[in-house]
Amino acid sequence: MFAAKLVNWKGNFRKEANRGLTPLGKEAIVWLANAGILTDITHMSDQSRKDAIAWMEENQIPPLSTHDGFKPIQNHPRGMEEEDVLRIYQ
Repeated sequence: MFAAKLVNWKGNFRKEANRGLTPLGKEAIVWLANAGILTDITHMSDQSRKDAIAWMEENQIPPLSTHDGFKPIQNHPRGMEEEDVLRIYQ
C-alpha cells in the first residue's frame, strides 16, 4: 500500500501536465493482463485514462473502473466522462 502511494505521489512532481500513459504504463498493463490481473483505471487523469482505454482496446484487455466519480453528476478533475464509461462498458 505504501509503495503504491509513493509511486503515485512521485507523479505529482512531474512538470509535464496531461502527459498520458507512459510506455512503462503500457508495459505494466500487458504484464498484469498476462498474469491474469485486471488493471483498475480509477482516479487516472483524463489523458492517462483515454490512453489506457485505447491501449486496452487495441490489445483486447478488459479495463476495470471500481469506484470513479462521474463528471456529468459531479465535475471533479479525476472523474470519468460519459464517453469513457461507454467505451468501458460496451
